[in-house]
Amino acid sequence: MLGSRIGSNSRLRTSVLSVVVLAFALSASHCEAALVLDVDISGWEADNFNGGSGNTSMMFNLAANAQILSIDYTVSFESFGLSNRSEFVLSTERSDSTLFWDNRPAAGEDSPGAFTGSGSFTTTDPSPFDPGGPFVLGADGMLRVQVYETFPDADATPDARVSSGSLRITYAVPEPGCLTLCTLMCAVVAYRRRSS
Repeated sequence: MLGSRIGSNSRLRTSVLSVVVLAFALSASHCEAALVLDVDISGWEADNFNGGSGNTSMMFNLAANAQILSIDYTVSFESFGLSNRSEFVLSTERSDSTLFWDNRPAAGEDSPGAFTGSGSFTTTDPSPFDPGGPFVLGADGMLRVQVYETFPDADATPDARVSSGSLRITYAVPEPGCLTLCTLMCAVVAYRRRSS
C-alpha cells in the first residue's frame, strides 16, 4: 500500500512537472512584447564627436533590460563647409554608453552637401568603432538617441543639420507573466528534487 502511494506521488510530481514544462514551451514564443518607438529627428544638428556639445540628443525611458531588436531610418540632411556627408552618424546607445548601435547613412559620400536616404541598421554598418547592435538596455531602461560627427570641422557650425527624418526602433520587453511562469517551473523542479 505504501509503495503504491509513493508511486502515485512520483507520477503526480512527474505529471505536474510535464505540464509546467509544456506550458513554458508553448508560451516561450510569447514571452516578449515587441514594441515600436518612432523618433522624429527633423531639425537635429551634429557638430561634435559622440556625446559632445552641439549634438542633438534625447533620452527615452523604454523598460528595464529591454532589447533593441531593429532600427529603420529615413533621413534628409545637409553637411556644411568642409564636413563630408559620410561623417554624419545616427546613434542609439545605453545611458551608460557601454553598448550602442550606430549607422552612417551616407557612408562613402566624401563631400559636403545634401543627402536623402532610408534603410536599416545592420550589424555590418560602417561605424567609427564596432558596428554594435542589437543590444540590451540596462536596469534603468534608458535609451539615448543622438546624431554626431566622426570628424568635427571648425569651419561650419553645425557640421550637419537634418531637414527631415525619423527613426523607427523596434524593441522587446520581457513580460511579467513569463517571469511568473519561470518562477513556477523552478519551484516545481525544486519540490521534485526535495521530494526524491
